[in-house]
Amino acid sequence: MLDTTRYTTPQNTLSKEELTPLQSEATDITSSNAIVEATTTYTIVSLADTTTTLTSTEFTTTEIPSTSSTTTEQPTFYCKCPTLCDKVSSLMNSNGDLLNPEYYGEWRKRDGVTYLFGNEALSWDGAWSKCCSLGMKPLSLETMQKLSTVEGFFNNWALNIKFWTSGAFTECNGTKASSLVWCSINNFNFDTNIWHSSGTKDNSMGICVSATFEQGQFRARREMCSKFFAFACESGIGDPVQLLQNGCSAPQACIKNTSIFSGNELTQEPSLVRGSFIATCGKFYYFSRLKKSWSGARNYCCSLGMDLASISLSSRRDCVAKIHTEYSTRLNESYWISGRRTNIPGKHYWCSENSYLYPGEVDWASGFPKNEHECVLSAFNPSSGKVEFRTANCEEEMLFMCMAYAFDGIPKVQVYVECARSLRLATDEEDALLAYFGPPPSLKLMCYARCMGQRYKKILDNSLNLPNMFRYIEDAFNETDLQAAYKILMTCSRQSPTLSSCEYPYYALKCVMINGYQLVQRVLNAAISNPDTIPPMLFCQPDYHFCDIIQQNCTANVTLITQLTSTRKTDIGELVTLPNSITYFIAKRLPPSFTYYDALYYCCSIGKHLLELDSVKKLTDLFLLDSSLQTQSSTVVGPLAENGNGDLSSWCSSGSPVPTALFPGGTVPKNPCYKSSSCLFLDLQTTTLSYSHCNTSLQSFFICE
Repeated sequence: MLDTTRYTTPQNTLSKEELTPLQSEATDITSSNAIVEATTTYTIVSLADTTTTLTSTEFTTTEIPSTSSTTTEQPTFYCKCPTLCDKVSSLMNSNGDLLNPEYYGEWRKRDGVTYLFGNEALSWDGAWSKCCSLGMKPLSLETMQKLSTVEGFFNNWALNIKFWTSGAFTECNGTKASSLVWCSINNFNFDTNIWHSSGTKDNSMGICVSATFEQGQFRARREMCSKFFAFACESGIGDPVQLLQNGCSAPQACIKNTSIFSGNELTQEPSLVRGSFIATCGKFYYFSRLKKSWSGARNYCCSLGMDLASISLSSRRDCVAKIHTEYSTRLNESYWISGRRTNIPGKHYWCSENSYLYPGEVDWASGFPKNEHECVLSAFNPSSGKVEFRTANCEEEMLFMCMAYAFDGIPKVQVYVECARSLRLATDEEDALLAYFGPPPSLKLMCYARCMGQRYKKILDNSLNLPNMFRYIEDAFNETDLQAAYKILMTCSRQSPTLSSCEYPYYALKCVMINGYQLVQRVLNAAISNPDTIPPMLFCQPDYHFCDIIQQNCTANVTLITQLTSTRKTDIGELVTLPNSITYFIAKRLPPSFTYYDALYYCCSIGKHLLELDSVKKLTDLFLLDSSLQTQSSTVVGPLAENGNGDLSSWCSSGSPVPTALFPGGTVPKNPCYKSSSCLFLDLQTTTLSYSHCNTSLQSFFICE
């Protein structure tokens, strides 16, 4: 996995400790081009050394110089609040609603007021313009009741906690006396209890008012208006909160059925109709054979310690497509996945990952999505070789696909395993991502960076998840470094719109690495220590695919077949024919470490299959032919196949039913979780079948028929 303590330059490799900030060569990041295009001279600086006066191209306001200047800035009071507050009509639909409300931050609604906690860090003027452009006004905290309302939004809040309000101190006659006014509502009322203990109203250098949630309280501070904080808006009109609602149940509603587990090992499924468990790309996938509504499907997945699958990454789509290709005769229908439509037509949400379906990550089938349908299906298109999405009525009963992490361990390892295995990444390849002075790495590596960024909730479509990253830097940096970090993130998030989905995160990461290596270090370390991921609830994989494996991997060995035809022998055994003219191959000269799989494929290579007992008489006939077989303790027999109900009660090759008398108690046992324990052995002394480890070395013989 990425080691962020090493950084590679064309000349040498420096450790983190060797990267002393170059005070005399501080990088100017006035524009995004200054960062991205800086390919001639590279200067690594600490966040404290980064001085900038970013000006957003989205607004017409003028930025006040940054507080990182060493000179004393005299306060400049507003004589009156801003008078212009223009809505940008191109951001709205014909009904006056925002076209893409999820692009701007977190929405909340309480007491008829809609609140937006934004995802950009701006100056006070910039925050005013941003809220106005969205048809809103900056947040005001004119009463303690309203402050308490806003404070309630921040319980279990995982995003940034510092915002601008509409508050400002004004004076028009040149005196030192000034008044606090909430500019959004032209209100001079304020409660003395709104002030944070370390940022009171008496800070004469701070003219604008921010608000911060700390230690369970949302309180105001006076700040220099040129500082960067996230914007926060409010409005009594429109309802983006309602528009973004979806049919997802609360995360705590996903409940594992502990009665079907022994510890963390799945011992049975909660239905007589089983499905197929497949492990690939660092994930467990479960394809049902039972049809349910979308809600019923999610509940079923949860009972297995899983959740409905979210195919939110292109690499994940490729893995699911590969599964469909390998098991084309088994998995050839549509399956419910976790996507549901919001109240905005055409906009969908991954319920199991709490993220949106972004256009760059979705392949809709022709004619889809349909606005009258809320729930999303996955279907494989054999013509294109791709997984496509469709929509249907949520109450319709369909097959479904569940998903969970396959790796039991530290969450950061689970994320790495999924991304690395999905892209078939070698363990040492990722180091090239940190060689940010060199040429761009391969597209595969860029896609790996995107996968990691999305799984750690740092990449959203072709953008940085700024609120999530803001929270890390707010907790990690002092005020001076925090301001520089805000500006680096804002600048580096503005990459060229022509970049592909995999190129964007690489160039954004490169930009931040060059201009603030401490920022990357801290954000990555914080991210991988506590990622928001699906917990690995399944430790084992019931394996029902021996028949498929045999068919896909069976290769005839012409040399062995020719040898048997001419001599009826090979180096490990010989052909024998019973009086009924049935010919068997009995192998008794086994090499060391010869396993069940070796026997399985050896039989296949000579045009036969492992012994399948449709009756005890077949075994008796073989003993009469070669009495030495009876002196052995056990042998191996062919694997079992699923029947229409998912039960393992017939042989793979012949399809004949397994005599129940061969199993202890006369009952066919459930297939065990681990593939390594799901191979059938025949006890020759008791004539009973049982499962054992597939990697066990065979000590006696095996028979092919």
